[in-house]
Amino acid sequence: MNTPFGGLQVAANTTAFTVPAAGAKYTTGWAAIAAGQHGDDSVQESAVNSRLVLEPGVYFVQANFTIEGEFVSGTSGDTVGTITGQIFRGGVAVAGTRGKVGLEAEGEVDQLIFGGIVEITEAQKTAGTNYVEAFLLSGDANGNDVIVSEAQFNALRLH
Repeated sequence: MNTPFGGLQVAANTTAFTVPAAGAKYTTGWAAIAAGQHGDDSVQESAVNSRLVLEPGVYFVQANFTIEGEFVSGTSGDTVGTITGQIFRGGVAVAGTRGKVGLEAEGEVDQLIFGGIVEITEAQKTAGTNYVEAFLLSGDANGNDVIVSEAQFNALRLH
């Protein structure tokens, strides 16, 4: 039996994304990963909604972002800041799934990796909250402008 998996990817993106202090789901440039065998239908990619829809079970969910340091704009006003990534399940942050990166200069490239174990229940499927999303949050009250040039957001069913 093949292990069920699925994911989204961003390739060669040059569009800026404003990361507000309160956080926002990352939505720019997603496409389904065109991998050969997905196992079964446990993981459904939705590039249009920037999310992975999961059947009930236990998953390892991970996001890997290549972030080009922010640039000065009317939004942020500076070129430094901390970007936090976190997995959200059904619109709610999942504890223990955060990662952070410090941006120090315009155009600087950093790797932000975050994720962890996420369980999806039958009740969540019934309620329509059986999905995960990758959120970015800013440590700057004015937000941060970044370019996510490359990314993958994957779910691998464990049980």
